[in-house]
Amino acid sequence: MAKKIDLDEAVKLFQEKQFGKASKAMDTLISTSELDIFTLNRLRQFKTIADRQSTNGSSDKEKPTLNQAVFFMNRRDYANAEEILDQIDISQDVSLYLKSEIAAEQGRLEKAAEFLQKAVSLNRDNVGYAKNSRSFHGHLNDKKFAFLFTK
Repeated sequence: MAKKIDLDEAVKLFQEKQFGKASKAMDTLISTSELDIFTLNRLRQFKTIADRQSTNGSSDKEKPTLNQAVFFMNRRDYANAEEILDQIDISQDVSLYLKSEIAAEQGRLEKAAEFLQKAVSLNRDNVGYAKNSRSFHGHLNDKKFAFLFTK
């Protein structure tokens, strides 16, 4: 009975994308259990997948992504979007630019201008992005954003 629980736990770790832990559990099961040949072969296949996922940079805990941050921004869930932006590994100018859009959408124009000015100082391309962003539409005439129109 304990072997079934161990197998269930290994499969659960795999399903939860905890690939490192799943691989270790499956390795133990493969080397120590008396599973039928079908289950053993299937377990080896899952272990191979878990090993590949582990070495491809997938951690035991799913890491947030830029796409998730943008998803939350589009849903106007700015708290979650900012939280993800603080966690992910992206260039500082991209993070600052996206935070400026969030602040502008929330009507925090001082903060939006502050973030945007920093983003522009790191990457001048952010000027064009801001001028064409729906987040800044209607705010570009505000003197806080005058720096966008100077060279």
